[in-house]
Amino acid sequence: MWLAASDGVYRVDDETSTIHHYPVMMDGIATRVISIAEDDNGVIWFGTQGSGLIKIAPTDNPAKDKVEYINSKVPLNENVITNVIYGGDNLFWLTTKSYLLSYNHENKRVTRYTNSYRTGTLTYTLSSGGYNDGMLFLGTTNGLQVIDTSDLGINDYNPPVVITSVKTQESEFLFNIPNGDDESVLFPFEENSVEFSFASLDYTDPTKNKYRYKLDGFDEEWRQVVGISNAVYTNLDAGDYVFIVQGTNSDGLWVNNSAEFKFIITPPWWFYALVIGGTGLIIILFLYFMNRRAHFKQSRAQVELLRVRAATDSLTGLANRHEFKQRLDDLISNDKGDEEFYLMFIDLDNFKFINDSIGHTVGDKLLKIVAERIRSVIREDDLLVRMGGDEFAIIIPSKGNVKEIKRTTERIRTKISDSYLIDDNMISCSASIGVACYPHDGRDAETLAKNSDTSMYAAKRLGKDCSYFFDEELSKKLQETFMISSRLPRAIADKEFELHYQPKVCLETNKVKGFEALIRWITPDGQFIPPDKFIEVAEQNGAIYELGEWVLNEACDQAAIWIKQGIMTGHMSVNLSPKQVSQAGIVDIVKSALKRTGVPAHMLELEITESVLLQNVDVTKRVLKEFTDLGVSIALDDFGTGYSSMSYLTEFTFDTLKIDRSFLFNIETDKSRLLVLKNIIQLAQDLDMGLVAEGVETELHAEMLRGYKCELYQGWLFSKAVPADKATEILINNGIGSDAA
Repeated sequence: MWLAASDGVYRVDDETSTIHHYPVMMDGIATRVISIAEDDNGVIWFGTQGSGLIKIAPTDNPAKDKVEYINSKVPLNENVITNVIYGGDNLFWLTTKSYLLSYNHENKRVTRYTNSYRTGTLTYTLSSGGYNDGMLFLGTTNGLQVIDTSDLGINDYNPPVVITSVKTQESEFLFNIPNGDDESVLFPFEENSVEFSFASLDYTDPTKNKYRYKLDGFDEEWRQVVGISNAVYTNLDAGDYVFIVQGTNSDGLWVNNSAEFKFIITPPWWFYALVIGGTGLIIILFLYFMNRRAHFKQSRAQVELLRVRAATDSLTGLANRHEFKQRLDDLISNDKGDEEFYLMFIDLDNFKFINDSIGHTVGDKLLKIVAERIRSVIREDDLLVRMGGDEFAIIIPSKGNVKEIKRTTERIRTKISDSYLIDDNMISCSASIGVACYPHDGRDAETLAKNSDTSMYAAKRLGKDCSYFFDEELSKKLQETFMISSRLPRAIADKEFELHYQPKVCLETNKVKGFEALIRWITPDGQFIPPDKFIEVAEQNGAIYELGEWVLNEACDQAAIWIKQGIMTGHMSVNLSPKQVSQAGIVDIVKSALKRTGVPAHMLELEITESVLLQNVDVTKRVLKEFTDLGVSIALDDFGTGYSSMSYLTEFTFDTLKIDRSFLFNIETDKSRLLVLKNIIQLAQDLDMGLVAEGVETELHAEMLRGYKCELYQGWLFSKAVPADKATEILINNGIGSDAA
């Protein structure tokens, strides 16, 4: 049995239940596998979200099987393969998010189909296809698509390319444009800024036509654009020029013809004046007044140019933050009837990683392409702005209903998430989008922009590559977060926090073997604020460092008291957040707490969650090794809650594995959950790791864990987390055995 996972592929032997993991990596980062197919020879093929198409030829010894990356040998030009479907005779049918491809493994031929079978805009869903007797069945966001593969073909249409208009400051040619065989058109020097519009007459899908153009006499190389059908040249010197443009059809094939326009910029009037100068006072005065008139026109043009530059982003050519603020203020101040409009904030996901790993030059080119893609799917009266960095904004006048806005948002998200080929680098990019509506989500520019920005960050917290519309629930959560964030510093100073201790109990003897220290916030008026409300806020505003150090010292102080009383010989467990693990000097902070209280290092256990292992891997490895060298125990908390990978257990050193409470939900009737729990326990035992099951609330839970030889448990079956005095009573009445871990 083969299983696709977020960190590669797993091969499960049905008879022995042994599992072999094949990691799938892209630039050192684990890649998600999303579709599986098997060919006539038993070779397994996988579609991935980042590494393209891969295959594994299984043998009797899985350890010798090799993962072969097809993209490194065949120019698929696609890193995201949503479906892999085997059609027989070495032919595979592949889908990306938006396109259908065929791949013949025997001759390595790749064929991309774009327009011959599609109607409208659709996105192929993950692992939702099938093939039978020449018919393809594909799941899309628009429902099931059925394709007769015998009807598929490549668009080899060779459309003509035409120049549709030529404009200068004073002249304009429309439709009847002189071609390359005609004589050159003369333009006076005052008309030395020329705009060309052109088209490739393929109407299948004009948005996919590509163009390349150059101006002989000015350009040294061809300029290539997608979805843009005009070119502007300003301040040309006097001379002869030929504008040449070529295009593709809608399947990206370059056509064999081109369009040309010849023209001449004549020298300025003062050139001739220099030649015939000295003809008298009248001519000199005439030239003087002509010069003043020209200077006045030029000054007006320069003022206009400066105004445009002040409102334009220099990299993308979009409106900038200054123009955005001006337009937003104008819309709100001129509104007389609460007319709706929408404000959309767009932030590219993981753009910093692209800049740091590939370079700022590629990052700048990516921003330009993203701007072009967004501009291609919005209306002319929608204002697209680059706010700075990797953040864009769009002011969208009312479109009538929110459904149309949601469709526009999804088109933008889908357009951005298509892959990019920049300087031979295949780049995957996505965006998080937040939307707010005037006047419902803010009646002034500052509030509306803040709520749109907040919605965008809400989309990031939902997993990125999605959109979020501002609503009352988000508003309430923001108010709650703001309240907690503003009260945290004072609460720490006023010592409103206290530690509660939950026993870790031996399943065989029912003896307490240690405690986990858990922080509690109780306000002066007796209000209890749960940790899941304030811990995340503390991590965001940096209070977690002071709070975490207080928890460590408080727990060690209490452990020292119990050790001195002779009633505790087990572990005192303290949780470390991801921020603390990467905190400079965290090892010295732990050393200081142990030295000050006299608690032996082996009696302190530090608990970290799996999310820590995904951040700053090298730093985490170093810090955990220093803790181990110090003698402190390390526990992996909440194992199996979303980031689990067997490789963590071999790449990092852990003394204890804590099974998340979610594995005990409905365990009495859910056989699959029970099987996973059993295998986790067996895995920990095989790796000689300590084991603690969390969330044990019934005797049936305890009995099942006891049968699987689980060592310790925590849960309300024995005791919830209690204050220090209650925990002392538990120790005195129950006692910790001399064999405590």
